[in-house]
Amino acid sequence: EAGMNYVARDPVIHTLPPFGYSSFFEGPVDAWGVFMDRFGNVRSNVVVRMNGAWRGDTFVLDEEFRFDDGVPDQRTWLLKDHADGRFTATCDQCVGPIEGRNVANGTHIVYRFRITIRGIAFSVVFDDEVRRLDERRVFNRATMKKFGITIGHFLLIAERRL
Repeated sequence: EAGMNYVARDPVIHTLPPFGYSSFFEGPVDAWGVFMDRFGNVRSNVVVRMNGAWRGDTFVLDEEFRFDDGVPDQRTWLLKDHADGRFTATCDQCVGPIEGRNVANGTHIVYRFRITIRGIAFSVVFDDEVRRLDERRVFNRATMKKFGITIGHFLLIAERRL
């Protein structure tokens, strides 16, 4: 129990400015991780290359996923920041716009997303949390559900390139 509040007491975290999704992902970012099924079995490794840039008042985040099978998956997110720490976002695979909120050390968003697995297209719900580890790295855990049942989890570490 002594380590339960470690992050809250960590002086490095407290000296960082408030987290902003668009400010963290501006420029090149690399991520590495796994997709685990609901039983905790690793089903796939993934490498993600991201690059974010402002185009007017819209933040554009391009992502390229490369899974073990070598087939790339690409998406482009369009985000708009709001003064109160919220942001709205869309991408071609999203079902409707989504709303996120930046908190002290991360972001939490829940959204419906269209995916295709083995040639079958369907929508799932992602419960997506991004937590800052330090000024260059975040941990991302996205839980994927269908009909309220957990299908699996994406676990990623993302790092800003210098």
